[in-house]
Amino acid sequence: MFKHFFCICLILIMIPSKTFASISGTLSETYSKEKSSAGQMTFDITVNCNVDINKNLSFYNSFESDHIPTHAIQDSITNTYVQYNNRAFTYSVGRQGYTLSSGLLADISGTNSIVINETNKDAQVSTFYGRNDTDIFAVDFKTANAVQCKNLIMEAAYLKTNKNYMGVRIVNQMTNDNALAIEGVENLNTKACGYRVNIVNGSLEKNGDRDIGLSFRDIQSGAVSEYSADANYDDSIGFRIRMDYQLADNIVLDAYHDIARTQAGINIDKTQIEASMNF
Repeated sequence: MFKHFFCICLILIMIPSKTFASISGTLSETYSKEKSSAGQMTFDITVNCNVDINKNLSFYNSFESDHIPTHAIQDSITNTYVQYNNRAFTYSVGRQGYTLSSGLLADISGTNSIVINETNKDAQVSTFYGRNDTDIFAVDFKTANAVQCKNLIMEAAYLKTNKNYMGVRIVNQMTNDNALAIEGVENLNTKACGYRVNIVNGSLEKNGDRDIGLSFRDIQSGAVSEYSADANYDDSIGFRIRMDYQLADNIVLDAYHDIARTQAGINIDKTQIEASMNF
């Protein structure tokens, strides 16, 4: 798998004349522990190769390798797509990811798909169509600088897999270092629904900076899709305390602890600590 990725990158970098290529990546080590299971360490490597073929056309390729003790190494090419920019429109075709409602509703990765984005001064409309085992269709509308509320961002999303979902999200950037986000999700087939409220203080701009977040969620079973960013979101109620700390220019420590249970009262507390380095 890595040989295929390397060959693609080499061919693209050797494209002559006015192309511009860059290679970047992330090394991360993660420790996670759930209430009912032993702790687990994982080590991940992601390498990205981006090539600007001309001022309108770009190519993106990402390779990921996951290392879990006692498991076989899992290598995959998560992104291989071409992107064309034409003024307010951006068209992306190939294997890529897509996120709705900050990942609560869906955080899709490594899917053969088409993405169309339209952006103007105060709004963005995004459409996604892809296929894994089933067809996936999504529409996301986001507006900023609403009338008399310049620090307010509003988002509405629709997702169709084997079921239909919708989500709404409002973010209020109260000050430079304080933000409040409120999200709601619903399964339109089963009527299961849920919400999450998240407040964050701080931002990461230089060494020694930190941000601290506190969120509360109450989400019924089936309210979010199988593509949700965290499997523990579905069928859960409780708090998450989170902190990010910038150790160096390219090193960030991220940690969170869930104090949560299922809707039936089963404890699903979880702790996760991740150190990541960009290169």
